Amino acid sequence: VYRGILPTGQMVAIKRAMQGSMQGGVEFKTEIELLSRVHHKNLVGLVGFCFDRGEQMLVYEFVPNGSLKDSLS
Repeated sequence: VYRGILPTGQMVAIKRAMQGSMQGGVEFKTEIELLSRVHHKNLVGLVGFCFDRGEQMLVYEFVPNGSLKDSLS
């Protein structure tokens, strides 16, 4: 997982699939569709994705380090 900053200045977390991952395009699309429908206060939101030249990346809202207790309080 990487930290990044969008051109808007929003900080995001980028989850990149390992090269050689067995997950194909159909499975990646299914994961995106599922994540885009799930909304809960204790889950980070999906901001976007990248599927280009064999790269598979999911872009999430960034949550700074802290304990689970801090996040849930």
